[in-house]
Amino acid sequence: MSSDICNLNTESIENNLFAYSYHSKYLKKLHNKNFDKEDVHYISTYSSFVGEVYENVIYELLLQYAVSNHSITKFVLKGPHQNGHKNEKNGLLIDKNDQIVYKSGYKDVSEFDGLFFTKDELWFVESTIVKATASLKKRLKKKKALLKLLFPDLTIRALIILSHGVMGANTFPSYCTVWVTKQLEDTNLISKLIESNKQSLKSFVATKDKKLIQTKDIKIFIFKYFETLSWILKKTRENKINIVDIDFLNTEKIKQYFDIFSKLYIGFIELDEFKKLYHSFDLENIDENKIIVTIEKNKDGFLLIYYAKQLKGKLKKIEILNNKELKISDKDPKGFTASETKFMKYIWRSYHKFYSKDILNINNFLKTKEKKIYLLSDKKMGGVVNLPIFEIKYLHSKIDISRYDALIFTSKNGVFSLNSFDDEWKKIPSFAISHKTANCIKKNEGNLRYTGKNGHGDIFAKELISLLREKKVLYIKASKVVSNLIDILKENSILCDELITYETICKTYKKENKPPKNSIIILSSPSTLNCFLDIFDWDESYTAVAIGKTTAKFIPDFIEYKIAKHTSLESCIKLAKTI
Repeated sequence: MSSDICNLNTESIENNLFAYSYHSKYLKKLHNKNFDKEDVHYISTYSSFVGEVYENVIYELLLQYAVSNHSITKFVLKGPHQNGHKNEKNGLLIDKNDQIVYKSGYKDVSEFDGLFFTKDELWFVESTIVKATASLKKRLKKKKALLKLLFPDLTIRALIILSHGVMGANTFPSYCTVWVTKQLEDTNLISKLIESNKQSLKSFVATKDKKLIQTKDIKIFIFKYFETLSWILKKTRENKINIVDIDFLNTEKIKQYFDIFSKLYIGFIELDEFKKLYHSFDLENIDENKIIVTIEKNKDGFLLIYYAKQLKGKLKKIEILNNKELKISDKDPKGFTASETKFMKYIWRSYHKFYSKDILNINNFLKTKEKKIYLLSDKKMGGVVNLPIFEIKYLHSKIDISRYDALIFTSKNGVFSLNSFDDEWKKIPSFAISHKTANCIKKNEGNLRYTGKNGHGDIFAKELISLLREKKVLYIKASKVVSNLIDILKENSILCDELITYETICKTYKKENKPPKNSIIILSSPSTLNCFLDIFDWDESYTAVAIGKTTAKFIPDFIEYKIAKHTSLESCIKLAKTI
């Protein structure tokens, strides 16, 4: 960030600020009436105007920054710098307010405070003086998804420019770069801009540089907003087996469309059928007697949201709460949803109609789809959500490993922890409980002598009896173990010492990190279960999948569980996907 941007240095750009259009007419009236400046209404109106000025100050300073920055190859002009707009139907355009917008079917899909290119990236700019950034973060997802459709070969990044005192500046997604400037407090400049209504009062200075471009010169892949909604409806309803193709809605391409549209239209249900489901619904005079059915995606899966337009009335959003109560709210008559529902009115065909039994079936199907599989480790595997539940702490020792004839390992952590402070172990024959532990020994150049056949601690111990008789053995273990391996070996006259080389420490999580209802929890050891129960309460809707019989022994009676066929995470995940 340049010093001029950081400090909002307007000395070189002040004249240009008077060439922009501002929504100052109402604020000027309040000024002329000597309106109470402590009034909440005045403060809100004034703050909105200052936000416009701040955006223009940032743009002017950013334009200067772009000209001198070698990594920026193209910078898109707007405001008084561009050469006018046309009311075109589709494309990346300059609108009547001289702002950069993407328009589809004459509808502004998204507006950008700035756009610039580097070698293989496209950056969009968002600048605001608003202190709370939650709503801004929601808009970013839509803007990024849209630009990825328009520029599929470029990496999309965001430059977020905020005013000092903002909250949550460190919580933006990784594709965002955040700059924080000083606050715009030049009251003299702001007052002159409020009173000015003639652009000719100040002389505008145009910047000339080959990297400054017009929107009309940018090549894009056209995205047709309303036609895409219609195409998604067609694809969602053409499945011959399921009335709604949820697998299609789960594809990566459609996930991107969810970020743009927020909801997708899947059909309609007539009023009398809707009342069979929700008897308390009492709105009458519904346009064409149709309740529109949409599907939204949230962090837990999909949910159905309904819309109804009353004749000569407002568009209503109908949400179903957990207790089957209805939450009905008004939608903006000039918003996207109003435009979308108006468009869909001409798309509906008789085969898009749902009956009450269809809605029940869809909701039941969505509930089964909502089940997420949680793996309580950071090991990346397909189809699961990682929730590392504990950390491994290595415990170093000065033991003389060379005194032993054999080493026993029952986990990879035993190998990693011993290897962290001793190299002599690699010379001593090692006995591994499973193929994964054996592979870890080999990768660390250990002397693998035997691999267990079953993967269970007690059975492994019995396999070792004939192999370790008359040998001096060292068992590499955690601070807490649940098998009877040592006892079984000692009962069979095998001299076996124990060396604790690591311990598990439960992590801490906030309540919002708790898995949602109907989740499937994979338990790879008793310690993962213990940590999970220490951190979260077990929800009765959960199902556990135990990696083996040893782990299953430690599962309390109130937990419903299944045991994987093989003692591997792959087997656990395979079983979890069938539940």
